[in-house]
Amino acid sequence: MARKALLQRLWRRVHPDLFQRHPHAQGVNERSMQELHAFLEVASSPAPRPHAATVDFRFFVHRTAAPPHDVSAAALREISLQWETPAARGAAPHPRRSGEVWESSADRCVAALVAQAELTEREDAADEEEDEAAAHAAPRLVRRPIPPSLQPDAHRHNAMVRLAAAAASRCKGSGARPHRPPAAPDAAVEAAAAAAAGVSVHTALSLNESLLFFHGLTESEKAPPADWDARVRLRSLLPLVSATLADEHGPILVHSSVTPHPHAPDGFASLPLGFDLPTLEASLSAAATSPARAAAEQRRASAQLALRLRGKLRGAMGCEAVEVCEQSASQDVCTLLGELLPRASELRACLEGPWSGLWLELSTRGEGGGQEGAAPACELFGSEHGGGLLLLHGTHAASQVPHFVRQSWRQLRQAQARHALLLELREQLGCRDVRTSGGVGAFASHVESLHELLAQLRMQPWRAPPREVLETVDIHIGAPSKEAALPSQSRKARVLLPDTFEPDLALDCLHQATQAAQSRKKKSRRK
Repeated sequence: MARKALLQRLWRRVHPDLFQRHPHAQGVNERSMQELHAFLEVASSPAPRPHAATVDFRFFVHRTAAPPHDVSAAALREISLQWETPAARGAAPHPRRSGEVWESSADRCVAALVAQAELTEREDAADEEEDEAAAHAAPRLVRRPIPPSLQPDAHRHNAMVRLAAAAASRCKGSGARPHRPPAAPDAAVEAAAAAAAGVSVHTALSLNESLLFFHGLTESEKAPPADWDARVRLRSLLPLVSATLADEHGPILVHSSVTPHPHAPDGFASLPLGFDLPTLEASLSAAATSPARAAAEQRRASAQLALRLRGKLRGAMGCEAVEVCEQSASQDVCTLLGELLPRASELRACLEGPWSGLWLELSTRGEGGGQEGAAPACELFGSEHGGGLLLLHGTHAASQVPHFVRQSWRQLRQAQARHALLLELREQLGCRDVRTSGGVGAFASHVESLHELLAQLRMQPWRAPPREVLETVDIHIGAPSKEAALPSQSRKARVLLPDTFEPDLALDCLHQATQAAQSRKKKSRRK
């Protein structure tokens, strides 16, 4: 409920209808709101799908002090936010906590956007005064003596002065408050890094801490000052790196000056503690031209291309998702996707419409259909979400998909019908999830049983458990009949149904699970 209220407050300030006199701002707000809703949808799903490590949002809002008919760009204020999603943390948390982590991240992201959107003109002016003071203070700060290990000549000293002043000026012009790291005593480089922290990544190389690693440090070197010193050095020196390396840096390995990492040249920039600017430039240049870095860049480009092609194929076919099996080569996946895209209209025509309720999964680990004992090029399975999963083996599978779809047309339509019925049942009962198990042969029985159950609920809605009784209802279709009703924790019910069931059996199981959950709740209150 709190997130909904925050979204309404944000929507009242960035609604496209408020920017009809500013077409550019109107388009930016529409795209950013779509991206925000997509992020919130992923965060609210039962099992969040893979997502980018960071998401960028950009909105325009009207200045409160601007005249009502002012159509100039000065009447608008731009807000931006780069948000780090839980996917950036690497290993996923326990499944029970994954949803909580994503929900919390989504709530904090919306709150941060609302805070920027509702920034008053008085606070905005205070920020500009602070930035102006920083712009005047930066040159005085960097005139202190600079350690020779960091700044060996006056040329780099003057360059850092100009960088600090320009960064503070850019921050003032954009209206954004720069994030300033703490200044280190007796080191003007850290003060310059503080002013340069607002430099755009498009104009200078900035530190990506997710690509920073440490190796072979002694106990004394592992102390916070040494770690902090390495990060501050990188933040201050990276903007001064040659323009040929100013797009982005690869992984950086900071090691003890005594024990360098043996595999550091394999795409890593290897830096000893206490490094200076020439050492940083030489190491970044060597890493950028190493064969391992080139191979990594090629894999990354292939993965990004595959991600874009997957999105295009999903939109063209109207399916639920296009997934890729693990250990599948990105280049082979791109080849398969490139052959599937021209056939999207033909495949839609085979099912007389979009592929709603169907998932596509691509595997290039083995070539199917061409060798004895190999997996067939196309296989259809049941999805636990109620629809169907079409698995494609090998890069040659695209040419065989149309024939397979025509041959398995009835089973595919049954999978779509089962998915639609499960969604309707979930909405009718107000439960959290309805899952299924079983192969293609169970599609018809599931569809028939669900049709009868929904018809019974439409005619006799009072027979369903009250929505306020249960927080969640988990229904699993395809379980043995002897485990028809299996209640779980208090106020939660898990109902297991066979492939073929009568409406009365399903409703009785729901009520039995409800009564058991309420009984356990009363016992827990007595204790």
